[in-house]
Amino acid sequence: MSATGNESRACVAIVDDDEEMTLILQEFLEIKGLSAERFLMAETLLAATPLRFAAILLDIHLPGMWGTECGSELRRRGYSSPIIAISGNIEIWGQKNLQDFGFTYALGKPLDPIQLLELLKKHLMRSSGASSGAETKESAMPP
Repeated sequence: MSATGNESRACVAIVDDDEEMTLILQEFLEIKGLSAERFLMAETLLAATPLRFAAILLDIHLPGMWGTECGSELRRRGYSSPIIAISGNIEIWGQKNLQDFGFTYALGKPLDPIQLLELLKKHLMRSSGASSGAETKESAMPP
């Protein structure tokens, strides 16, 4: 499920069990000049050298390992770039809980592609500024 094309572009991981949504997101990001790889399960992402991704879009409700567990594991392994929670029920989690699981930002489904692109560009435009797990965007993460 790898994106093909220019390997020098920043690569974003998309982790969601909705295969159609991952394909749409991948196509959107590639049109906007980013590279993307799709994963249907958290375990598959963790097995794919996740530290190489510029950012990770991670659904919370996944089969097998939940996104919350995966976010914590990514941070434990030293992943310091943004992990963006995506969920149809994002409001039930709360900002503090999501930060505790390693998420940097949170976006509700259906995703606003412009908001997503702004978050990614904000991060990718930083020189080498690896984001800490505590940084949030107030409009993106619920209280």
